[in-house]
Amino acid sequence: MKYSRDTFPSAIEACFLVVALLVVELAVGAVMLQFRSVTGLEWQDLWGFITIVGNGVLFSVLMHFKQQRYGDLLHPSKNSVTATLGVVGLPVLMLVPGLVVLGSAMQYLLIALFPMSSADQRLFEFMTTGVGSTLVVCVVAPVLEEMLFRGVILRSFLNQYSRKFSIIASSVIFGVVHFNVYQFFIGLGIGLVLGWLYDRTRSLWPGILLHTAYNSTLMWIYATDTTANASDTWLPSPASAVIMLAISVVGALLLRKVLTVCAART
Repeated sequence: MKYSRDTFPSAIEACFLVVALLVVELAVGAVMLQFRSVTGLEWQDLWGFITIVGNGVLFSVLMHFKQQRYGDLLHPSKNSVTATLGVVGLPVLMLVPGLVVLGSAMQYLLIALFPMSSADQRLFEFMTTGVGSTLVVCVVAPVLEEMLFRGVILRSFLNQYSRKFSIIASSVIFGVVHFNVYQFFIGLGIGLVLGWLYDRTRSLWPGILLHTAYNSTLMWIYATDTTANASDTWLPSPASAVIMLAISVVGALLLRKVLTVCAART
């Protein structure tokens, strides 16, 4: 019989957990607003601090309740971190080009169907400008989001529900917390890949690697391509798109192969 801490959160509890995180971050943000004039920091810089402190508070409570160590949260697999990343690291990185192409195409379609408001444009520009925002998007968010949505939520779901429902439900919640239609569908798609990867490897590190590489690639595109804009659309040339998709197809086949072999040996 599983202890309650192993099946927390349920699907409904996961929604409340995300709301609790939002409330904590808003509270931290309200406090930081009072000191903004003293520190002289911009919101792009404060965003990272607010995110880290908010998640720190939430995870302190979660880890105490679940009686779990961070090492077990990040890597519950019996295989070592080095062995896991050594086997899946390269094929995981090969998935990134195709995901970028598919994500960009989806964003192009969504913007065509639902043109961005000025508020949405300011939000996307805020998230992709400044050193603070870059660190949050490329480093902080991938680690903390994988810890929460795969390490806590998906892992608990897998102890209660079917594999398919667990991965889909956790991905839907992951998409919803981005709070806009553009990132919802992209987050849902990426979440399905990340959920499948966690289920097969029982480690957050491959997902963190994929998440970090994906976000960093997008930030690099926005920083180096004068035609790219996070609040607009960016699409590679047809030839580049074919090459990027081909790399990811090979990576997906390779990843499936190595995971099947590893599963057969354990």
